[in-house]
Amino acid sequence: SLVLQDGARPEHGEDAVIFASRHLVKLGFNVEVYANVPKGDVGMDKFGVMWRPFYAIHALLPPVWNGTHVLWPKLPTEKLPDVFISWQNIEGAHLYNSSVYTARNITPPVSYLWIHDIIEAPALMNPWFMGPLHGIILMSRFHAAMTPSPVAPCVRITHVCIEQEAPFSVRQLSNKNTRFIYGSSPVSGLDVVLDTWPSIRDALMARGVGGDKGPTLEILYLFDAALDTRYGGSKWYETLKQKVLHALENALSNGIIHRKAPLSQRKIASKLSSGGFILYPSSRAEAVVPHIARAMIMGSIPISSRTPYSALNETTWPFDLGPLPVAGAGTEATREDGKMEVVRIEENAEWLQRWGQAVVAAALADADIITSHREKMVQISKERFLYTRVADDMASMFRADIATGVNGTCGSPVPQVVERRDPLEQPGADKSQGLKKGQRMMTDQTELPPPEPKSEL
Repeated sequence: SLVLQDGARPEHGEDAVIFASRHLVKLGFNVEVYANVPKGDVGMDKFGVMWRPFYAIHALLPPVWNGTHVLWPKLPTEKLPDVFISWQNIEGAHLYNSSVYTARNITPPVSYLWIHDIIEAPALMNPWFMGPLHGIILMSRFHAAMTPSPVAPCVRITHVCIEQEAPFSVRQLSNKNTRFIYGSSPVSGLDVVLDTWPSIRDALMARGVGGDKGPTLEILYLFDAALDTRYGGSKWYETLKQKVLHALENALSNGIIHRKAPLSQRKIASKLSSGGFILYPSSRAEAVVPHIARAMIMGSIPISSRTPYSALNETTWPFDLGPLPVAGAGTEATREDGKMEVVRIEENAEWLQRWGQAVVAAALADADIITSHREKMVQISKERFLYTRVADDMASMFRADIATGVNGTCGSPVPQVVERRDPLEQPGADKSQGLKKGQRMMTDQTELPPPEPKSEL
C-alpha cells in the first residue's frame, strides 16, 4: 500500500517486486514476500501474494553458527521454498547457504540476488561469495557491464517492466505537442528544466505555439519525505533542493509552469497519456528508468540527455529526440588542480543550449511525422515493457534451475547427488507420500509434465 499509494515514487523499484509477484502467481507459483510490511498489508492480498513481516523468515532458515554458539538451533519449521530471491541485499542472498543441508541431505532452494540499483558493493561480487547462488538478476546491459568479470557468466539480464493495467496505465488520450511533462525525481534534472524552460517557452510562443497561453510544463513529482530521509543532510542535496524550490517559486509566480504534485496514480497516468513530450535531462547513472518507460507507453516522447553512463538509451532507443550527449558524460575527468570529477552535462553551456533547441524543434516538427513517431513508440513500448514477458522468463529460469539440481552456478557448479528432500519428511517415510503431503503441487496450466511440486518464491 505504501509503495503504490498516490504520489509514490519508488526509489528502488520496489513496485517491481509487487507486480512481478502478482504475475508469477498467475503462472502457478506460490509467492511469499518477507519485508517491512505495514500491519494492514500482512496476509494474502487479493492477487494471491502472501505478505509477511521480514522476521517471520526465521521459520524457514537452517541453524546458524557464528563460530562459538548457535544463533538459532532448530531446523526449519515450515517447508523450504524451491526458489529464494534476495531483493537488493547481497548478504541476504546467503541465508540458505548452510552446511546443515549437506549434512542432512536436504537440498536448499535455488537462490538468486536481484539488484535494481547501481551496485554499491562490487567487491562482494566475487566467485567465492557469489558461488552458492544460481543467478544475479540485473536490470539492463549497462547494469551488467558494471558487474565484476569473474561473476559475469551468472548474470541474468532482465529489463524494466510497466504494469499496463489501470490505474498505473490508462488508455492513450490525445497527446498534445504543446504539453511538456517532467515526471521523475526532482534530483534527476529538474533544475536543468527550470533553468531552460523560460527560453524554450519564449521561442515557441514567438512561433505561435500554444496560442496566447503558450506551451505548458507540468511537474508531477517534487521533493518528499522519502527523498529527505535518503539524502537529507548531504550538501549536494540541500543545495540542489534550495535551488530547485527557489526557481520553482519564481516560475509559479510568473505562471509559466504548472505544479501538479502530488497526484493520484490514475491522474499521473492521465497526464502522461495526454502529454506530448517528457523532459529528462539527467546525468545520473541509473540501472533502470521505469518512469520514462511508463511515459513512452502512454505516448509522451522522451527528450532526454541520452547520457551513455546509464540504462537510459536502452530504454528510450530509437525514440529519444534529445541531442547527443557531451563527450565523456558520466565519466571521470582530471581537473586543472589534479582532482577527479565526473563530467556532468548540466554544467556544459553548449549542451544545455542544444538540449533546449531539441525541445523547441520537437514541438515545431511536422505533425504527421511526430504522430507516426509516437504511434510506433507506443506500439513497440507496450510489447517491450510487458510484465508477462519477464514473468515468463523468470518462471522458465526457476524451473530449469530446480530441475538441474545444481548447487549454485555463480561459482564452480557442483552436481546435486541427492534427491530434493523436504526437511519435514520423517526418516523412513514413503517418498511419494512425503511429496504429496509435504510439498504443494503446481497448479498452473502451462505445458509442463504433471504433476510437479509447486515452485515457491
